[in-house]
Amino acid sequence: MDGILHNMKYYFAAQRRIDDKWEFSVDDGSLAHPVGYCVGYPDLDDPEFITLLGTKESPAYIYYRQFVEAHKHAYHRDGHGTREEAVACYLGYLLDNRLTLNHPLKVDSICKVCGVTTWYASVVDGRRFDLCDEHRNRTQIEYLMRPGFESHRS
Repeated sequence: MDGILHNMKYYFAAQRRIDDKWEFSVDDGSLAHPVGYCVGYPDLDDPEFITLLGTKESPAYIYYRQFVEAHKHAYHRDGHGTREEAVACYLGYLLDNRLTLNHPLKVDSICKVCGVTTWYASVVDGRRFDLCDEHRNRTQIEYLMRPGFESHRS
């Protein structure tokens, strides 16, 4: 999971120079900065933030506010003790915020875990996992996304 190129952005675990703590970051070609829960809890009342989403009454703002507040406990700026903790933090962010479990497929496929025919996949931030009903769950997706995972199916 570390070192992913996605939409012309490079995602990676970075060690801060100031205190040697780790955080998951993105480099868009001009600046590297923390992403996911490592950015800290956003100021939802910041006028620039509100303008970006419309107004406080706009559906986009209301949705985003509920979305962020649901995971308020996970946001932080204190860094992580190890690279692995930073990677796990971002994986948790993706699973909490960017997981679609039951994405219908247009044609049948084979479960990545057991080989059974399936018509559904799980998608995390654009990455698709074709899985049967038994294996299409958050726990299985987390396992499949762990660094070093290799499917036993070819």
